[in-house]
Amino acid sequence: MKNLLISLAIITAGCAASDMPAPAPYHAQTPDAEFEILKRRLIRTAANLMRANAALCPNTRMIRAAEGTFPICTNKVAIEDSPVKNAQTNGDTILVTTAMIAALSDDELAFLIAHELAHSVEGDYSQTQSRPLLELAADRTGLILMARGGYNIQAGISALEKLDIPNAPASDTHPPGPQRMDNLRAAIRRANQLIQSGKPLIP
Repeated sequence: MKNLLISLAIITAGCAASDMPAPAPYHAQTPDAEFEILKRRLIRTAANLMRANAALCPNTRMIRAAEGTFPICTNKVAIEDSPVKNAQTNGDTILVTTAMIAALSDDELAFLIAHELAHSVEGDYSQTQSRPLLELAADRTGLILMARGGYNIQAGISALEKLDIPNAPASDTHPPGPQRMDNLRAAIRRANQLIQSGKPLIP
């Protein structure tokens, strides 16, 4: 069985509906060796972001590693073996499909996870704002979170392009693609200003 829930001492929350749908009947899509590589990429990228942004997360715990003891955001990450590019969360667990991980570079994957983490950092599950506005805010905050993790924030653009977001229509949960891209480009300019000025990277 390749659909795994991975406990990483990570917290994520995000843009999916509050009730994550039940997994579809399992059918192996990805060879074992490739699945293991994708799983490790997900773990490595998520763990780095959760550690880099522990000071901003609503819940953290202390963990021990070879380099010492440090705080990290707390919760779970899951990987689903599926040919469909998808990522979703229920406020407790972020689920990413193998097709999604395989389609993105490490920096692009970091943007995806940082976007989901941003919902938690911003306390979106207690917000009453419209979902499309929360998605725009999560893109902006996610860029700051990925920058704090040492990732290339320009990858946010290429990640959305690979998911065909520029052509996406508006929905009940997401803004139209062109608006989302314009919002992200403005956020990149702001983040670069913070980086170049040496100011703290705070959302």
